[in-house]
Amino acid sequence: MTRSLIRRDLAEAAALLVVCVFLGVAVTVLGYAGVREALLGGATVGLFAARIRLQFVAERTDTGIVRRRTRAGESVAKALNGIEYPAVYDRYLAVLCLCVAAGAIVAIPVVEPSPRVTIYLVVTAVVGFVSAGAAYGLASIRAGKA
Repeated sequence: MTRSLIRRDLAEAAALLVVCVFLGVAVTVLGYAGVREALLGGATVGLFAARIRLQFVAERTDTGIVRRRTRAGESVAKALNGIEYPAVYDRYLAVLCLCVAAGAIVAIPVVEPSPRVTIYLVVTAVVGFVSAGAAYGLASIRAGKA
């Protein structure tokens, strides 16, 4: 698979997800369901559609681009593993996760949320701190190999 075809596969799967989420927003605006239910339903349907789309890969033939079902051991995820990118992106991801975690911690006393929302914010902060540490560790490992 070539990189342009991999990008096309990923773009089509992402478009399916985004369209389904926007349909959830439309359902909310029209008043047929609450925000949480509509967005959760749209995201669930979108993820399901994207997963089905990624079971097919684009292949260039003499007649153009055709879609075929993936063979055993072949997937878009395995093709993405071979893509190299600069290690600095891992550090950017670590900083982003750290900002999310710090924002969740700061939001607790500033917003004075209910106990349930406080639990969500604490869980978000913990996941953010752990993700930041993992991304920083990955950046350090990749920088050591270079």
